[in-house]
Order: sequence, then C-alpha cells, then structure tokens
Amino acid sequence: PTSAVAPTAAAILRSMNKEFNMTIDIPEIAGDTLDKEKEPASPYIFAGETMHLVMVVANDKVRIDPLKIRMSDFTMRDFKSAQLMIKSLVLDSKNTLVTIGNFATAAQADDFCIAVKASDYVFGGISPADYTTIPISLTNYPIFYRLKNISEYEKFWNKNFKKE
Repeated sequence: PTSAVAPTAAAILRSMNKEFNMTIDIPEIAGDTLDKEKEPASPYIFAGETMHLVMVVANDKVRIDPLKIRMSDFTMRDFKSAQLMIKSLVLDSKNTLVTIGNFATAAQADDFCIAVKASDYVFGGISPADYTTIPISLTNYPIFYRLKNISEYEKFWNKNFKKE
C-alpha cells in the first residue's frame, strides 16, 4: 500500500465493493480519492433575489381549512401591505402543501417565515412535528413538487440561505 497507485487502486476497489455489494475489507490509505463520500449535487438552485413563496407542509393530523383561515387573518393583520395569496394543494398521500406568496426576495420570505412561526395564533395547538415551514423560490417550487423530499429541500435551504 505504499505505491503511488495505491490510493487510486483503493478507490477503485471501494467503488466496486459498493457497486457490486462485495464485502472486501479495504484498508484506509492516505490520499484515497474516495476517503469521504461526496455529497450528491442538489437539484435546487439558490437565487436569493428572485420571487419566493413560503411553504407550509402539513401532515394529515393538521386541519388545513382552519390553518388557512388563521394564516389569512395573520397576513391581513401583520402583512396587509404585502397582499399575499394563500393556496393549498395535496402534496402526497400524507401531506398537504400550503403556499403563501409572493415575496420579492428570499430574505422577505424568511422574515415572514420567522414571524408566522412565532405566532401562537397561526400554529397554536399544532405540534411542530406535524408541519414544516420554509421559503422556496418560484424556480425551485416545481422541482420540490416533483421530488416531494422535504428533508432534502430543508438541507439545501439551511446550507445556502445566510441571514445577514
């Protein structure tokens, strides 16, 4: 394992091990190109200065119509000048997607997200485990709707959005 090709050979063996479900024990070699698993590229693109929505992904324990009414009351009271629209649609068999928008930037959508999460009126009586609230750009929205992977999108958002 001291040869100059050892790291490359280890990487090839590790790749074959993974691809063909082999159980070969491959020792750690300094300089191994596959030492760390590479994170797969995100299908999402961060564009902070584009139009955004706020998504509330609620599971089947949440009553959507009362949530939308409380959300509408909240936006009329605290964000009246923004003239926000609230819509809902079924995301999958267990989740409903409520969107609030449109916001001119990611920062404005994030500010709304923070305010609505802090409101006992909107989410009072609903367990935080039963919903997720997060901003999304209009560009990423169709990708999210197609993939329906909430945790993947949350990871993308938390990695890319930097609050100033």
